[in-house]
Amino acid sequence: MKKWLVASAALTLALEVGLFRAGAHAQTPPSANSDAPVPVYSQSQAKRGASVYFQDCSGCHLYDLSGGKDPDGVGDAPPLTGKDFVRGWRGETIRSFLNLVRTTMPFDKPGELPPGDYTDVVAYILSVNKMPAGDHDLGQDAQELQQLLFVDQR
Repeated sequence: MKKWLVASAALTLALEVGLFRAGAHAQTPPSANSDAPVPVYSQSQAKRGASVYFQDCSGCHLYDLSGGKDPDGVGDAPPLTGKDFVRGWRGETIRSFLNLVRTTMPFDKPGELPPGDYTDVVAYILSVNKMPAGDHDLGQDAQELQQLLFVDQR
């Protein structure tokens, strides 16, 4: 499977098991069920993402990804896990999610992290939300990311 890219940021949503499926033009996933969760990150990438998350994201989104006030107390940082997060992103592409994260996070320095850090953080968010890990890291190819959609498996 090709590498996939994702990013997460000052969002209003979070991910849970089965949130992605291949779009109409994507490669066929290994499963016969087109709505089956597609592994889009590796465990080692999620571990790297945890380090970045705890350093650059947890101040606002909290250690458990439950969301909270930003450090200045100006606004709310949305949760990055749970049903509302999933519902909010249902039908949207991973590319859209990554672009939002890259352009808005971290709150005090949007877009200033290395591109790989954004991808790694997204992998961490996926792992916390019990998305299946695969053999390859999430990549940064826009066309590939455009083919992955958030879906709710419940």
